[in-house]
Amino acid sequence: MPILLAQKKKIDRDTLIGSFLMGVFAFAGCLFQQLGIIYSTVSKSSFITALYIVFVPVIELLLGKKVNQKIWLSVGIAILSLFFMHELGFRHQYRRSVSALRRFCLC
Repeated sequence: MPILLAQKKKIDRDTLIGSFLMGVFAFAGCLFQQLGIIYSTVSKSSFITALYIVFVPVIELLLGKKVNQKIWLSVGIAILSLFFMHELGFRHQYRRSVSALRRFCLC
């Protein structure tokens, strides 16, 4: 936004709305990350946060883009890792799900 103002270009309504929405989701993502660290360990919270990578191919698929099979293999491995982490002592609790909300907000 400051670059646009420095170049004295006109900012249209769509740019303002898009910028506002991106800011809201970035703020929400950071907020949920901080709350997730309060109720979980840093390593588990960061792993769950990194699962935002799983949402990107899903969103691309919803937008009609073709996703490579190697990407889907990686998504499967990430989901399987989360399952094993859950089954080996990381019991999913309501408070820990805020990390999941963060990864959704930042994707």
